Amino acid sequence: MILKKRFKLLIFFVFCSMSLMAQNTTDDKNAFYEVQNKLQNSKSGFLNFRLNYSTDNFEFFWDAELNFIRNSENKLYFYLKTYEDIFVNEFVYFNDTLLVLAEDKDKKASFKEATQKPFERNIRREFIYLLNNVDLNFINLETVNIYDTVWISNDAAKVGEIMLMSQKVDMHTKEFKQIVAKLEDYSLLFYKIDRLMYTDTNVFLKNTKEYLIDSAEYYENINVAINNLIEEKYTELNKIIDDN
Repeated sequence: MILKKRFKLLIFFVFCSMSLMAQNTTDDKNAFYEVQNKLQNSKSGFLNFRLNYSTDNFEFFWDAELNFIRNSENKLYFYLKTYEDIFVNEFVYFNDTLLVLAEDKDKKASFKEATQKPFERNIRREFIYLLNNVDLNFINLETVNIYDTVWISNDAAKVGEIMLMSQKVDMHTKEFKQIVAKLEDYSLLFYKIDRLMYTDTNVFLKNTKEYLIDSAEYYENINVAINNLIEEKYTELNKIIDDN
């Protein structure tokens, strides 16, 4: 997947957004409501995106293709393909089973796991974060800064920023979030979270993650082609794993 030129412009607009005139009107927040609704309530869809994840100790950059469905119990099943340098990884979660196939030029590794929570306690949970756990927190107009419409290539978009702070016992948490929502169809273009967890004497956690959406589609019902793709990839990877 190639990161398109529009995302260079997108990042420019996001980081320059503080220079724009804030517009705190009721209508402006509708874009963020709709973005969250698409991510959390669509029955199927796909997202092609770049995920940048960094801490003080490491940085990861992935391109990802994510196809998903939600069954009658609203459980998320998916086929995920990621690219990192020479590594190409495939993941299928279906029938409460996670299948993994990882390969580079010379090696191939695979495994199977029965689980109700794929990627639990694993950094790969960030690939499904937007569909599983996202809480954009752009609803409260007392705390969110909503800026004038910007243009990214030919797409009109709304930029929002919010700072959240909380404390539990001696642990403080500070989060700064940025979102860019496309106004034509209320789809997500960009989402960034800076998170800092600290006590009065130590920094416990500091990380940043950015999602740059290259393309996406969301459906109110289960898309037959996406459902078939997930089932086919499940059968394909399951056979490879069993044969090994």
